[in-house]
Amino acid sequence: AMGDSEYIVNVDPKLEDEEFQPGDRVKLNEAYAVVGDLGPWPNGNIVKVAEVVDPHRLRVSLDSAGQSSRIISRATA
Repeated sequence: AMGDSEYIVNVDPKLEDEEFQPGDRVKLNEAYAVVGDLGPWPNGNIVKVAEVVDPHRLRVSLDSAGQSSRIISRATA
């Protein structure tokens, strides 16, 4: 997601052996093609877990009033 928007992009053929993981940051060129892997962001947002959906997914509140939420994948430790 770039600025909370998701995009479907091309990947530079030189990166064909790269294995991207959910949450990885990527480097885009001016044509919005992936040209590099920046890895995961070392710090994340602090959010409130509103609900444990299942063992692998959580619903988190994005605002203090709980009006906006998102389903996220649970990371392994």
